[in-house]
Amino acid sequence: MHKAHQQSGRQGVVMAQRRGLTLCALVALATSGWSDTARAVTGPTAVASYRIVVDDRGFQPTRIKARVDQDVKIVIVNKGAHVHNFVLPAFYIYTQNLQPGATTSVGFQPDKTGLYPFFSDTGGSPEAGLSGQIDVQSGP
Repeated sequence: MHKAHQQSGRQGVVMAQRRGLTLCALVALATSGWSDTARAVTGPTAVASYRIVVDDRGFQPTRIKARVDQDVKIVIVNKGAHVHNFVLPAFYIYTQNLQPGATTSVGFQPDKTGLYPFFSDTGGSPEAGLSGQIDVQSGP
């Protein structure tokens, strides 16, 4: 009985250590935060991650970069007073309409190089001033 108790005790310590590491990782992620500008993580296999803010005047940033076959993640935040969305037709990306204050995200892997437009088309056609570009380059 005593031996089993010791073994259970060790398992409890290991589980507590794992929980502590998980908690530290979560705290690190939570406190890293996003700024109101784009932030890209680069490297040969890194995910290109961006935060794009749309308001009633336009997108910020208006230009982002990626590589062919790279995972791309974009978080879109509507900080405007009107409904907006995010459309990147070259890669079949169409978000729902975002109410003021709403956030959504998209993910994809570009399969071709070039400079491609993104925009908001809440009314069914591109909204004046609400556009940007993604520059997709060949591999590493």
